Amino acid sequence: MSILDENFLGRELLKAAVMRQIFCPYTGHVLDVRDAVLVDGSDHGKGTHIMTSRCFELAGEALFEKFGRENFVVYDGRVLNGGKK
Repeated sequence: MSILDENFLGRELLKAAVMRQIFCPYTGHVLDVRDAVLVDGSDHGKGTHIMTSRCFELAGEALFEKFGRENFVVYDGRVLNGGKK
């Protein structure tokens, strides 16, 4: 892992969020950095949301519809760790 890797910062932010939260606030399942999703809207006053990828699939679009996709940056562990979305 190198800081020159384009996904390095995203992985580190996601890892820190998972270590801080530990459990998905919506399901209570233990978060796994490999498939957790961090939705960061802090630059636009929308806060950050960490959840399992399954919760993101179910609720992500509703969040974007309500507040606008342009207000968020999504760090998806499935993508950042080399998997496919």
